Amino acid sequence: MTTAIQEAIRAGTAISVSGIARQAGVDRTFLYRHRDLLALIQCSLFRGTFYVHEHQMGSPPRKA
Repeated sequence: MTTAIQEAIRAGTAISVSGIARQAGVDRTFLYRHRDLLALIQCSLFRGTFYVHEHQMGSPPRKA
């Protein structure tokens, strides 16, 4: 999932649940059932690539 988010950020495409689901090859309902993945997408809307890298490494997100 993080790869799909990173690719969307690099390509400059809009980050949305539908777009990331399509990029990752999963159904949107999959994301809505996995709240952690949904939260990752929503946070990426505001934090960009840096948050995605931190999340992959297991670090907590920075406070705004």
